[in-house]
Amino acid sequence: MARIYSNIGLVYAYQALPDKAIPYFKKSLEYRKDAPDEAEKAMTYDFIGFAYIHGKNYIEALKYLNASVGLSVSI
Repeated sequence: MARIYSNIGLVYAYQALPDKAIPYFKKSLEYRKDAPDEAEKAMTYDFIGFAYIHGKNYIEALKYLNASVGLSVSI
């Protein structure tokens, strides 16, 4: 399910609709929080961060991008 939600989010992101993409990325993250694959979690945080950048919400973007970097460093 996580991958499906992430893919739907990507479709909206590629259409330059970050406000529609973010809820799908966050739903994907909910499914991935308990998963052991840290790389998938980091990627999802990254997607959310970039969607916030495209929506010009830089404070939220920084929060998610920092989470992505934190997970990436531990991999």
